[in-house]
Amino acid sequence: MWPWLTFALGVVLVVGLVAALPVARRRRIGGGRTPGPALVAEHRQAFEALHEAQVFNEAVLAASPDVMVVLDLVSGDWEWTSRNVWEALGEYAASTAEAPAGILRHLVEEDRALVYETMARLATLPDGESVMIRFRLRRPGGPPRWILGRATPFARGSGRPRALAVLRDVTEIAELDARLQHSALHDPLTGLPNRSRLVELITTAEQQGDDAGDLALMFCDLDRFKHINDTYGHAAGDAVLVEVGRRLQGALRAGDSVARVGGDEFVALLAPTRGSGGPPQSPAERSSALESLARRIQDRVSGPIEHAGNELEVTFSVGIATVSRGAAAADALRDADDAMYRAKRSGRGRVSMFDEALRTERESRLRVATALAHALAPTPEGLARLSVVYQPVLDLRGLRLMGWEALARLTDQEGKAIAPDQFIPVAEDLGVVHLLDQEVLELSLTALREWTVAHPAAGPLTMAVNVSASQVHRVNLTTVIRSALERHGIPASSLVVEVTESVLLGLGSSTLGQLRELHDLGVAVAIDDFGTGYASLQYLTTLPVDALKIDRSFTQKLSTDPTSAAIIRAVAALAAELGLTCIVEGIETQAQLEALPPGVLGQGFLLGEPRPTLSGEASTEKKDFTPAG
Repeated sequence: MWPWLTFALGVVLVVGLVAALPVARRRRIGGGRTPGPALVAEHRQAFEALHEAQVFNEAVLAASPDVMVVLDLVSGDWEWTSRNVWEALGEYAASTAEAPAGILRHLVEEDRALVYETMARLATLPDGESVMIRFRLRRPGGPPRWILGRATPFARGSGRPRALAVLRDVTEIAELDARLQHSALHDPLTGLPNRSRLVELITTAEQQGDDAGDLALMFCDLDRFKHINDTYGHAAGDAVLVEVGRRLQGALRAGDSVARVGGDEFVALLAPTRGSGGPPQSPAERSSALESLARRIQDRVSGPIEHAGNELEVTFSVGIATVSRGAAAADALRDADDAMYRAKRSGRGRVSMFDEALRTERESRLRVATALAHALAPTPEGLARLSVVYQPVLDLRGLRLMGWEALARLTDQEGKAIAPDQFIPVAEDLGVVHLLDQEVLELSLTALREWTVAHPAAGPLTMAVNVSASQVHRVNLTTVIRSALERHGIPASSLVVEVTESVLLGLGSSTLGQLRELHDLGVAVAIDDFGTGYASLQYLTTLPVDALKIDRSFTQKLSTDPTSAAIIRAVAALAAELGLTCIVEGIETQAQLEALPPGVLGQGFLLGEPRPTLSGEASTEKKDFTPAG
């Protein structure tokens, strides 16, 4: 507010000075008569008042950090300036002391047109109106300085338009604004543009390009970056990110740009791949060219990075998507991200182009995610449903019922079934699979309790529930299961927790301790899909395992493949030697049943299909839900 208060005072004072001088001259002349004593005294008082006004004006102007200028809007000459012009503008004013208009020659070229256009505009404004402007002056021997000015036209009676301008050096403020803007749009670690700036670059390139379809995004994600952070520390991870950013900048072509958009994620905006004036490329040619470019960039960027005496091997997976005309930048980024994840699923250092198959997959995942959200929402009514079906486990020596396995089922809002191999991975990605596990546990224990009450003479039977990696890693797993057992009045010996072999490979000491606590509680632990994780024997020596479930992939080839038959016999013998239960999954034909070794339990469609109840009486289907809100 201070500059504009100064500006207002200056207008009053300067205009007063300009107006007072002619009046004083007229009064001094006194109409040509010889002045008498009274008239002389009056003149003296007028001049003293004028002098006091001048002294006061000069004091006000000297105290102001701003420079005041009376400007001829035709010539651009400075007719008058406050004395602090020398201090405020220093080298500029000193170099133009004999030529007031010379300061305009110090304008930064990009701002010259703006200054002259403003002067022309001032010449057309009515008195009292004002214009504010910010421009730069070249500084001899130094960087340009930013000047903030506010000007108003006045006193046109002389016939030449003039303006009073208040000027202030605001270089420090302008530089701070620039730093803040840079920080808001750039990654602090690598100095590269961030996601917000990348969106701006994509939007600008799309608007300026002749064919936006020639633009492409290359989404890069470092392979095994978490391993580098966990093994060598975050300083090593930061060093890798900085070096990868530097290498990417060096590997891109002129006109390309790269941004860091996440932890270990970089995105390159690729300019058109065809030469200037060349014929349009077909979609296949464009995809081939982009994939070749991505592989060349991979070759130049991948490779070891030295840090603190260690060689850190770096590779990255790449997803590519073209930018469609009129498409939002966020949509193009999502396409490239989806392509990158497909590349990552294929192995390290791969390249994948976005296509309609990925779009279909995305839409399918959205349908599944929506159904999960509705089914797991804490509202009493809904469209999507989560339910549990139960498949019996039999002792094959007499086909005696030993228990069941609880299997989750999901239907969408239209009542269409969604397969477990579709909704379980989505639940894991969304971080809600532990909620699904808990719901299945509740429903299955409810069903087991109802069966036990209805069939008191049936003897103890078991209920097996699958526990995901997310649930195993939760620190309160034992507490959750103990609480559920107590709430339903089910003994711990009736529950079997099934953990896949692949999950066991990623367990740490704390989660292994939780499984031991469950075993001590009386809950049995079974290794599901045994034989597919390549490290089972090691865990048999460290885990309190009670049962092995042979994966159905071996069972399917049992009667036709001698190797599969030999593996099943060997696992059954190993289980018997260790005192473990052996369960064979996926028994679907009589030939498979007859080829099994003695002493194993069996599970499969031949022995019993998954059903929504244990006996046809105890329904375990969850109530319908509606989405929250």
